[in-house]
Amino acid sequence: MLGYPVESRFQLRVEHVHLDAALCHLAGDPSVRHLVVTTGKDNVLGYSSHTTTADLHDFHARAFSALEGVREVQTALLIRTYKRAGHLVPR
Repeated sequence: MLGYPVESRFQLRVEHVHLDAALCHLAGDPSVRHLVVTTGKDNVLGYSSHTTTADLHDFHARAFSALEGVREVQTALLIRTYKRAGHLVPR
């Protein structure tokens, strides 16, 4: 997507007292393209875009290690996108 072929989804479980600070920190990172608070076991869901897998690795180390109150981090590399922003993605 626009020169960022590596995309990931991340889910975090952050203590409520640290939630706003964590979201503000992540929202300021240019790699993060979508960030929301959710219900359920994990309370943060985000998507990030990167130029390489090494860039993705650096993002995870930089972004998540700086957050206080994080109890769990789950990440997934997005392998193939079929639909983005309401539009089918050409194969």
